[in-house]
Amino acid sequence: MNTGYLSKPEGGFCFIHAEALVTAWWAYRRGVIRFMDLRAWLASFEVVARRCVVRESVRPAFRLDEVTELVGGRGGEHTRASVRRLAAAGLIHWTQSEVVQLKHAAEFLAESGSGLEATLRLVPNWSRRVPVPRRVLRLLAACGRPVVVATTLGHLLRCVYYRKGGVRPDGLCKASWVASVFEVDERNVKGARSYLCRLGILERSPAPQRVLNRHGGLVRLNLQWGGARLAGRRRSPPLGRRTATGSPPPRETGNSSLRRSENQKPGAPGPAGVRKRTSEEPRLSRVTLADLRDPSRLLALWREAGRAGLVGGSESERLKLFAAAEHAKAHGRTNPPGLFVSILRRGLWRHLTLHDEDAARRSMARCAPPATSERSSASRSAASTGDDSPVAIRELVARSLACARASDVLTRPGSRGVRVPRR
Repeated sequence: MNTGYLSKPEGGFCFIHAEALVTAWWAYRRGVIRFMDLRAWLASFEVVARRCVVRESVRPAFRLDEVTELVGGRGGEHTRASVRRLAAAGLIHWTQSEVVQLKHAAEFLAESGSGLEATLRLVPNWSRRVPVPRRVLRLLAACGRPVVVATTLGHLLRCVYYRKGGVRPDGLCKASWVASVFEVDERNVKGARSYLCRLGILERSPAPQRVLNRHGGLVRLNLQWGGARLAGRRRSPPLGRRTATGSPPPRETGNSSLRRSENQKPGAPGPAGVRKRTSEEPRLSRVTLADLRDPSRLLALWREAGRAGLVGGSESERLKLFAAAEHAKAHGRTNPPGLFVSILRRGLWRHLTLHDEDAARRSMARCAPPATSERSSASRSAASTGDDSPVAIRELVARSLACARASDVLTRPGSRGVRVPRR
């Protein structure tokens, strides 16, 4: 027997049809199955291979727990879901007494058209059986990186053959070929190949440049690989050696180099909870919902609108503005302040209802003006201080008219007394 052939790799091997490997990967790339389903499909070959030495009189029992152990994860519902999707795609038939995987791609060729057929044409000898080492198969079932699985399958298709009663594990494989067949990035394939070389699965040998350009590098599958687990998780580097000759750390004194304490002084105690302050004066350019709910802020908006000529200064005009606020709060679903400003600026007073006016009167009652005596005293104080507000001017005019009528009555012949007109 040729020295390049081995009758049996370490840990044994199982045959998988090349077109079945390509079809399963093609179904994953087209979204027919998931990557977890592909790993469960590969693990099913290991589950069947474990029962290869069972006597014919013994009826084996296949359990999904074995697939869960190979794929990983907790529970087992994900494994049952994967087997259901594989069965629906026609890649596997799983019962408690029998497990049958897909061997030929005739069903997929009939449904998928020329897509799968074009992919199979890229694979040389795609109708043969590939001897896959069981240790490599277990590694693929536990692998969580699709590009590593694709790179391993590509090298198995190009480099591993069963001839003359033995396994030949070497051949030529190009990264661009793997990328075109399995539809992955070429740079990621090169990185995955380096990763497999570090694990000891693949061994690269030097080759002439013309061979590298046309067929790729010479790669050999290590059939004596010990079956180490995937090193997908990077370990932390070891701690550096501690030395006892270094300078001691600085002594903590609580003061900085500028003789200032690093501890901040606690702030003054304040009230618990959240307090929202509205210190800004209400303006028509930025009306908020809080302005529409506060009668005092509505009064400020009414004065600003009067200065802008949008409303008058009478009580009815103020009632209209308050009614517009109530209408905006009741009917403005998304932007009540915007509806209020639109009614005010565009003069849409016809949309106000009696219900809005009743609610406006109740709101105005909460900020009612002071009594008449207080108003008179305020007008006198305003007159003494030179206040020229509209309220003060009206009070002065009323007082002057009352005085004028009283003097007219006193100077009229036959008058019996002073009669002050009722205001």
